[in-house]
Amino acid sequence: AAAPLSMGLLTHSGPPYWHPASKDLKAACRTASEICGERGANVSSLATLFALAEGRVACTLIGMKDIAEVDRAVEDAIRIVSNGNNGAQQAAEKVFPPSSDVALLTEKEKCALELLRDKAKGPFARVWSSGTFQWDGLAVAEEFWESVKGGKEEAEMRMRGSS
Repeated sequence: AAAPLSMGLLTHSGPPYWHPASKDLKAACRTASEICGERGANVSSLATLFALAEGRVACTLIGMKDIAEVDRAVEDAIRIVSNGNNGAQQAAEKVFPPSSDVALLTEKEKCALELLRDKAKGPFARVWSSGTFQWDGLAVAEEFWESVKGGKEEAEMRMRGSS
Protein backbone atom coordinates (compact mmCIF):
# COMPACT_ATOMS: atom_id res chain seq x y z
CA ALA A 1 0.00 0.00 0.00
CA ALA A 2 1.04 3.59 -0.50
CA ALA A 3 -0.02 6.70 1.36
CA PRO A 4 1.39 9.41 -0.89
CA LEU A 5 0.47 12.29 1.37
CA SER A 6 2.03 10.51 4.36
CA MET A 7 0.33 12.36 7.19
CA GLY A 8 1.15 15.66 5.55
CA LEU A 9 4.72 15.02 4.35
CA LEU A 10 3.94 15.80 0.71
CA THR A 11 1.42 18.57 1.28
CA HIS A 12 1.72 22.33 1.27
CA SER A 13 0.98 22.53 5.00
CA GLY A 14 3.55 19.85 5.92
CA PRO A 15 3.42 17.13 8.57
CA PRO A 16 2.54 17.50 12.25
CA TYR A 17 5.47 17.99 14.65
CA TRP A 18 5.20 14.39 15.89
CA HIS A 19 5.55 12.80 12.45
CA PRO A 20 8.04 9.89 12.68
CA ALA A 21 10.00 10.79 9.52
CA SER A 22 13.58 11.97 9.94
CA LYS A 23 14.31 15.70 10.14
CA ASP A 24 16.15 15.44 6.82
CA LEU A 25 13.17 13.83 5.09
CA LYS A 26 10.77 16.42 6.53
CA ALA A 27 13.07 19.21 5.32
CA ALA A 28 13.35 17.61 1.86
CA CYS A 29 9.57 17.36 1.57
CA ARG A 30 9.16 20.97 2.70
CA THR A 31 11.67 22.07 0.05
CA ALA A 32 9.90 19.92 -2.57
CA SER A 33 6.63 21.63 -1.72
CA GLU A 34 8.28 25.04 -2.08
CA ILE A 35 9.83 24.08 -5.44
CA CYS A 36 6.44 22.93 -6.71
CA GLY A 37 4.69 26.05 -5.41
CA GLU A 38 7.25 28.35 -7.02
CA ARG A 39 6.63 26.64 -10.35
CA GLY A 40 2.84 26.55 -10.13
CA ALA A 41 2.65 22.82 -9.45
CA ASN A 42 1.02 21.00 -6.52
CA VAL A 43 3.32 18.64 -4.62
CA SER A 44 0.31 16.63 -3.39
CA SER A 45 -0.89 16.08 -6.95
CA LEU A 46 2.54 14.85 -8.05
CA ALA A 47 2.67 12.47 -5.08
CA THR A 48 -0.86 11.20 -5.73
CA LEU A 49 -0.29 10.75 -9.46
CA PHE A 50 2.91 8.82 -8.80
CA ALA A 51 1.26 6.48 -6.28
CA LEU A 52 -1.80 5.87 -8.47
CA ALA A 53 0.36 5.18 -11.51
CA GLU A 54 2.92 2.96 -9.78
CA GLY A 55 2.29 -0.63 -10.83
CA ARG A 56 4.09 -2.13 -7.83
CA VAL A 57 1.62 -0.49 -5.44
CA ALA A 58 -1.51 -2.58 -5.00
CA CYS A 59 -3.42 -0.05 -2.93
CA THR A 60 -3.21 3.70 -2.48
CA LEU A 61 -4.64 5.38 0.61
CA ILE A 62 -5.31 9.10 0.50
CA GLY A 63 -6.38 11.05 3.55
CA MET A 64 -8.08 14.36 2.93
CA LYS A 65 -8.90 17.08 5.43
CA ASP A 66 -11.33 19.20 3.42
CA ILE A 67 -13.46 19.39 0.26
CA ALA A 68 -10.67 21.07 -1.72
CA GLU A 69 -8.36 18.10 -1.06
CA VAL A 70 -11.12 15.66 -2.04
CA ASP A 71 -11.67 17.55 -5.30
CA ARG A 72 -7.93 17.60 -6.07
CA ALA A 73 -7.55 13.87 -5.39
CA VAL A 74 -10.52 13.08 -7.63
CA GLU A 75 -9.07 15.25 -10.41
CA ASP A 76 -5.73 13.43 -10.08
CA ALA A 77 -7.41 10.02 -10.27
CA ILE A 78 -9.40 11.11 -13.33
CA ARG A 79 -6.16 12.18 -15.02
CA ILE A 80 -4.84 8.63 -14.62
CA VAL A 81 -7.93 6.76 -15.83
CA SER A 82 -8.97 9.17 -18.58
CA ASN A 83 -5.66 8.89 -20.39
CA GLY A 84 -6.63 5.52 -21.84
CA ASN A 85 -4.27 3.54 -19.62
CA ASN A 86 -4.71 -0.22 -19.89
CA GLY A 87 -2.82 -1.09 -16.76
CA ALA A 88 -0.98 0.34 -13.82
CA GLN A 89 2.50 -0.26 -15.23
CA GLN A 90 1.58 1.44 -18.49
CA ALA A 91 0.18 4.32 -16.45
CA ALA A 92 3.40 4.60 -14.46
CA GLU A 93 5.46 4.65 -17.63
CA LYS A 94 3.25 7.37 -19.09
CA VAL A 95 3.15 9.51 -15.96
CA PHE A 96 6.68 9.07 -14.63
CA PRO A 97 8.92 7.51 -17.29
CA PRO A 98 12.67 7.59 -16.68
CA SER A 99 13.10 10.11 -19.49
CA SER A 100 11.93 13.72 -19.45
CA ASP A 101 8.91 12.85 -21.63
CA VAL A 102 6.21 12.87 -18.95
CA ALA A 103 2.92 12.46 -20.80
CA LEU A 104 0.20 13.20 -18.22
CA LEU A 105 1.89 16.09 -16.48
CA THR A 106 1.49 19.77 -17.23
CA GLU A 107 4.55 21.76 -18.27
CA LYS A 108 4.71 23.27 -14.77
CA GLU A 109 4.59 19.81 -13.19
CA LYS A 110 7.28 18.54 -15.55
CA CYS A 111 9.54 21.46 -14.61
CA ALA A 112 9.03 20.86 -10.88
CA LEU A 113 9.47 17.10 -11.23
CA GLU A 114 12.77 17.51 -13.05
CA LEU A 115 14.11 19.54 -10.12
CA LEU A 116 12.70 17.11 -7.54
CA ARG A 117 14.35 14.14 -9.29
CA ASP A 118 17.80 15.74 -9.51
CA LYS A 119 19.95 13.19 -7.66
CA ALA A 120 22.80 15.65 -7.12
CA LYS A 121 21.08 18.94 -6.27
CA GLY A 122 17.39 18.11 -5.74
CA PRO A 123 15.70 18.35 -2.35
CA PHE A 124 15.90 14.58 -1.85
CA ALA A 125 19.59 14.21 -2.83
CA ARG A 126 20.75 14.07 0.79
CA VAL A 127 18.14 11.59 1.99
CA TRP A 128 18.63 9.37 -1.07
CA SER A 129 22.39 9.23 -0.50
CA SER A 130 22.04 8.58 3.24
CA GLY A 131 19.21 6.06 2.88
CA THR A 132 16.90 8.05 5.17
CA PHE A 133 14.27 8.66 2.50
CA GLN A 134 11.82 6.11 3.86
CA TRP A 135 9.91 5.98 7.07
CA ASP A 136 7.75 3.09 8.01
CA GLY A 137 7.76 3.30 11.77
CA LEU A 138 10.11 0.33 12.13
CA ALA A 139 12.96 2.37 13.59
CA VAL A 140 10.60 3.90 16.15
CA ALA A 141 9.21 0.46 17.02
CA GLU A 142 12.69 -1.05 17.35
CA GLU A 143 13.77 1.83 19.60
CA PHE A 144 10.67 1.25 21.75
CA TRP A 145 11.32 -2.47 22.14
CA GLU A 146 14.96 -1.80 23.07
CA SER A 147 13.67 0.31 25.96
CA VAL A 148 11.42 -2.51 27.25
CA LYS A 149 12.98 -4.80 29.85
CA GLY A 150 13.96 -8.03 28.09
CA GLY A 151 12.97 -6.71 24.69
CA LYS A 152 10.07 -7.68 22.48
CA GLU A 153 10.33 -11.45 22.95
CA GLU A 154 10.29 -11.35 26.75
CA ALA A 155 7.49 -8.78 26.75
CA GLU A 156 5.43 -11.01 24.46
CA MET A 157 6.01 -14.00 26.74
CA ARG A 158 4.93 -11.92 29.77
CA MET A 159 1.78 -10.79 27.96
CA ARG A 160 0.91 -14.38 27.05
CA GLY A 161 1.51 -15.51 30.62
CA SER A 162 4.53 -17.66 29.70
CA SER A 163 7.87 -17.59 31.42
